[in-house]
Amino acid sequence: MDEERELIQRLFNLAAERVGGATRLKQRLRISSNDVLMYLQGKQIPPEAVMLRAIEIVLDDLPRFRSEFSSDVWRALSLPK
Repeated sequence: MDEERELIQRLFNLAAERVGGATRLKQRLRISSNDVLMYLQGKQIPPEAVMLRAIEIVLDDLPRFRSEFSSDVWRALSLPK
């Protein structure tokens, strides 16, 4: 799995944990069940708006989480540094 997909998977799994599971995450992010499953498995990269909503959920852990991945990975996702 490449780093970008690993980042997506870890981000969405942390967000799901924070809100109480995949179903609640799907509702909170206003996305389909299929999309949330793809993100939780790291199989698809979400649109930037969905990514930012997921980041908002894990905002308290963001500094630690960001340090686990290179700045190149974040840039590849078109997120501000």
